[in-house]
Amino acid sequence: MLNGIVIKMLRKKVFLLVGFKNLNSNTTLGLIHTRGDPRSNNRNSVTGMDLRYRNSSTTEDVIEGNIWYQSSTNDYAMSDEDAFGISLSKPSPRGFRGLLQYQNVGKNFNPALGFVSRRDVELYRGIFGYVKQFDDHPYIRKIYSGADTAYWDLKGLNKLQSYTQFYRLLDVEYHSGDKFNISYVRFGEGIYSENNQPFSNLDIVLPEREYHWDRYGIYFRSSKSRSIDFKLNYYTGDYYTGTRDSGSIDLGYRPRPGLDFSIDYNYWDVDLPEGSFILRQLDAKFSWNLFEYLSWVNVIQYDNISKSLGFNSRLHWTKKAGENLYLVFTNNYSEIDEANSRDFELISRDASIKVNYTIRFLTPFFLAIRRVFPKSEFLFMKKTFTHLNDHGAAEMVDVSQNKIQSEAIAEAIVYLPDDDFGNKR
Repeated sequence: MLNGIVIKMLRKKVFLLVGFKNLNSNTTLGLIHTRGDPRSNNRNSVTGMDLRYRNSSTTEDVIEGNIWYQSSTNDYAMSDEDAFGISLSKPSPRGFRGLLQYQNVGKNFNPALGFVSRRDVELYRGIFGYVKQFDDHPYIRKIYSGADTAYWDLKGLNKLQSYTQFYRLLDVEYHSGDKFNISYVRFGEGIYSENNQPFSNLDIVLPEREYHWDRYGIYFRSSKSRSIDFKLNYYTGDYYTGTRDSGSIDLGYRPRPGLDFSIDYNYWDVDLPEGSFILRQLDAKFSWNLFEYLSWVNVIQYDNISKSLGFNSRLHWTKKAGENLYLVFTNNYSEIDEANSRDFELISRDASIKVNYTIRFLTPFFLAIRRVFPKSEFLFMKKTFTHLNDHGAAEMVDVSQNKIQSEAIAEAIVYLPDDDFGNKR
């Protein structure tokens, strides 16, 4: 593993510095510092470090540990701007595997160059499971059974924010790449005010208290090594004060390498004493790698809750490593609900051009840093965005990613990877 440090200048007042150093063959020290807010002119910075440990280079008996700490500063907060965590894991591909994790995020922690999904919370997470690998079975590659539990508590209030207990009762993967599992999931969530009502956009108001419910499901995924693949899942059980049945089907087609079509359909049937609804969401995607350096991706999304239709098209050209050009077009439509009409009216239209390029450079300051990080690399990255609004006027905007976002109701999903725990902070 090489020691390294990377510096990126995203725009004039935005700065990112990331570095790491191998203390020995098993331990790595990492540092991060950011400055600036790409979405405003407010003052913001984040400084942090992490210490990672891995006891072995083999995959059978690996023990991994991680301790990290970050602190942010901004214009509106003077306290509780820290976040830290610790984890210990055994991500073995066979036999027993497990994870213990704790995470604490302050109320005012604000990484402007990144994101934080929850603030003012503590996370307690544990994973335990067993993997049986079959070296000589004619069909089955491995069987897994295990549990992944995650509890989020509101700091200082001794109240539950939410929890998920995901029990993978049986998970079978075949040599062909096909896979299926049977699962039991227990959810919990605290609703303490009108601000965190999950269905406020549907005028459904739930009593303010803690909720616990159980769901059961089955999942099947065919291998993507075939030109046609699909995924199916179905879950049923309780849901807040009532019940919910849900399912999805995803179909993919690759007539040749570099050309990909897919369509995804999601269905929810929710029945609550406070109100009922049915959600239908459809996503279609077409991607084409025209050449090694040129790709084109198109996405269409519709759901019957928001009654919105979105279209996103992105053309990506890479001249060489570190030099990219993006052309992005987005149209959003709203369904006209007049006499059962299926017509749509245009709500917004956006077009943007993004160019970035990277220049390697060294200065006396960075040469001094290289004495500490002897195999460092320094990068200067500049990004330029041009935006065309609905009236065709060009203006400079800060756009890091264009995507269609559905207003459909979301539910927390816990994902247990097959080969590692994918700890994220």
